[in-house]
Formats: sequence, structure tokens, C-alpha cells
Amino acid sequence: MGYTYKNIVGSDATLLEKVNYKTVYNNMTLCNTHLTDSVNASVYFRGITVAPGPSYNDDSDSNTVKTLVPYYIIKNVNIPVGATLVLDKTYFLNLQYKIYVELSASDSTVSVILN
Repeated sequence: MGYTYKNIVGSDATLLEKVNYKTVYNNMTLCNTHLTDSVNASVYFRGITVAPGPSYNDDSDSNTVKTLVPYYIIKNVNIPVGATLVLDKTYFLNLQYKIYVELSASDSTVSVILN
């Protein structure tokens, strides 16, 4: 698998990579690149859960409820100024989800390397 590099700024959830059943990552690094502040970072997969709707005896898709659910790898982990957090292979599974990073503040900045 190749490398994915992304610089993230702000507190909006940022899509890193769509993962499929053949995807295997060895590690992920998150480096706090802000000049003065620490950052709290969350990394998660987002998947869709499907549940029966009000009249689920019908086989049509219109009677199902689909919800986006986050599956956290880390949640609100503090990364000090200039520090790098390394997540090793044990955190990454072969799932068909998308990987997101979310930061704590609108001026937060991190560099992410996924390989």
C-alpha cells in the first residue's frame, strides 16, 4: 500500500481515505504542527448501519433507516506542540469504511501520514 499524506486545518471532520477489503495500513502518524497550542485529535471509521423502518415487512429500501455511525480508533487524544502520535498496525483492520480525522479547535493543525 502506498502513502497518503494530508495536512489538516480546523475542527471539521476530514476524510483521509476510503478503505476497502484489500486495504492494509501499517501505521498512521499525526504530527501537531501548530506553533503554540496542543491539539486533541480523534480518528475514526464511519460506517452506515441499516435498521428496519416503521413498516419493515415490505422488502423495499424505502422502509429502512440508514444512519452514519463513527467507530473510534482514538477519541480526543491530546498531542502536545511539536509532538507526533504514532498508531501502529494493531489499530487498522480491513473494513469497508472511510477514515476521518477530527481536531479540537478551528485553528488546530496536524500533518497526517497513513501507510
